[in-house]
Amino acid sequence: MDNSVFGLKASFGNVQQQMDKLILQLKVDWPVHKVAIKVNLCDYRMAESGATSDPRVVKALVLSIFRHYNNPEVAIVETDSSGTRCEALFSILGFRALEQQLGVSLVNLRKTQWQDFALPGLHFSKLKVPTPVIESDLVINHPKMKTHGKTKITIGLKNMFGCVRDKYKARYHPYLDNVIVDVNRAVRSDNIIVDGIIAMEGWGPTYGTPKKAGLLIGGRNPVSVDAFCAFLMGFDPKSVKHVALAERIGLGTTSYNLQGEFDSKSIREQRFKFDFARYHLTKRVEGQIA
Repeated sequence: MDNSVFGLKASFGNVQQQMDKLILQLKVDWPVHKVAIKVNLCDYRMAESGATSDPRVVKALVLSIFRHYNNPEVAIVETDSSGTRCEALFSILGFRALEQQLGVSLVNLRKTQWQDFALPGLHFSKLKVPTPVIESDLVINHPKMKTHGKTKITIGLKNMFGCVRDKYKARYHPYLDNVIVDVNRAVRSDNIIVDGIIAMEGWGPTYGTPKKAGLLIGGRNPVSVDAFCAFLMGFDPKSVKHVALAERIGLGTTSYNLQGEFDSKSIREQRFKFDFARYHLTKRVEGQIA
């Protein structure tokens, strides 16, 4: 299991150069004709808020994929959530321009084909999984780097929660960590490319405070990538329940082999603000003592 994690300093001025480095480091050794990029469009908030995927970063990602994989078909995928419609998100948040400029497909997973996946899960015994994702040759999990009021962080593992078919996903919040792990058992991530150029701290994942972290983080295993991001943000990775659970059932390891442009000073400078008192109070109210 590859626990390499690549950390690069990035800005909108050099994002294409740094993305090319990441994609080259993470390039797979099998034929790639169809690529699915799972973005994070959780609300009608522009990329400057830190809440949603940035079309500028996604454009750099797509161009790198074209360059290193000989122009495969690329689909940018997301799904409806309790308070959003995916088609509106694509339009409002600037992704229609990428569709026109680059010839990518914008896919609302909720309106595509799904198939059953049986698993001895922590919450599910059977789960619907999106056919366009699992039948892609390369699945790129492209989360934002954010804090989360229910799970402390939302990075790669949590981003795949968007591959749950139900529109009203809030119904799973009482079991959120278990559901996150089940989804990641059913839907693989070949590459995880974390956008932390504009991240989010405070009470994320939607209405926190933008943080200009200036980072791109990449890896092949979502547990290792999430563990490094958690540590970088100031959390003990094993205190993040879904990360610890994912390690426990064998999805990856919270140990990581860090490569790239980070040193101990860079890591100390990145600590994110988070309201731990509010987090623990919320858990007590919900009867889920962390």
